[in-house]
Amino acid sequence: MARGGIRVMCAPLTERTQAQLAAFLVAFIEERRWIEAPGGDPKQSTASPTNRSAWRADLIAKPVPAGGRALSAEDLYKRVAPSVFKVSTCVVRLTDTRCAFIGSAVAIDPKYLVTNAHVSEVSELLWIEGEGRRLEAEVVSVEPNTDRAVLKIVANDQELVPVAGVRDFASLRVGEPAFAIGSPVGLDDTLSSGVVSALRPRFQLVMGGVSDCVQTSAPISPGSSGGGLFDQRGNLIGITTEAVKPELAQNLNFAIAADAFFRP
Repeated sequence: MARGGIRVMCAPLTERTQAQLAAFLVAFIEERRWIEAPGGDPKQSTASPTNRSAWRADLIAKPVPAGGRALSAEDLYKRVAPSVFKVSTCVVRLTDTRCAFIGSAVAIDPKYLVTNAHVSEVSELLWIEGEGRRLEAEVVSVEPNTDRAVLKIVANDQELVPVAGVRDFASLRVGEPAFAIGSPVGLDDTLSSGVVSALRPRFQLVMGGVSDCVQTSAPISPGSSGGGLFDQRGNLIGITTEAVKPELAQNLNFAIAADAFFRP
């Protein structure tokens, strides 16, 4: 918590979810992290927990901003929704599959996604879901204090649809339209709209660090963490991270500036 305890991350874990995750960790140990193979047969995970590393900005190249005309909300959704994924942690055992939804992530490369560190830290074995696919992903770069993480899909024969472009924080303007897409409370591909309410350079995050942040009136909820905040041309401008508790204030939501994920 920060600043008198008024801000919360978008994906707080309930007591029930915490209990589920504890059970999953036990299952990981007991059943040696079994996952479901494409044909439905269990096999041992191919993800390597040793791949988790400190923050590495050199892993991914920043997409150039997309130009063109401003899009309607309907056309923007069609353009960017395929790049936003639901993130879950799952244990596929010999008799059943148990999953817990934990947040969202955005593809910025055919193999890589960006999300929040507080989403990725739940487990070293993650699944991303979207466009009718469920793919195993691993954490390859993480910086907890600034709530940044990079995931990579494990399958060599699969590719993601990356975002159209990424805009720099310095190019944003207060009052321009903003659209959030994520999986609030597990409802994947949910679109909400608002404006850029303020630009907050070196904003104090709940996780303890500071980062350039975009304040927006576009509603976000638990589960939106790691989802995308987009401009009217479909450019990624932020990764949604935290919000003020609704009983204290309305429509005070924050996203880490998208270009911060490409900095050291």
